[in-house]
Amino acid sequence: FSPNNDGVNDYFLLQSAIDGFINSIFIYNRWGNEVYSDYEVPINIEEEGWDGRRGTEVIESGVYIWMAETQYIDGFTITKSGTISIIHNQ
Repeated sequence: FSPNNDGVNDYFLLQSAIDGFINSIFIYNRWGNEVYSDYEVPINIEEEGWDGRRGTEVIESGVYIWMAETQYIDGFTITKSGTISIIHNQ
C-alpha cells in the first residue's frame, strides 16, 4: 500500500465478506521488531486500518510481516498472517 494521503491505498486493512472484527493485529519489520499493533478493530473499515506509521513516525518503504486473529459474527475465530509492502513515491 502507499500511505501518502492521496486517497488511494492509504491504509492496510483486512477485508471479509462476513462481518466481524480483528481481535489483535501485529506488524513487524524485517528484523522482527514490532512497528504496529491494535486490538478490537472492525473488519472492512478503511479508516480503522494501519496508516503506515509507528506512532507519529512515517515507516520507510519495504516489506513487513503481519499477523492477525479475526473473529466473525458467528463466533468463528481464525489466525492469519502474510506480508505487505509499503511504497512511498518520491
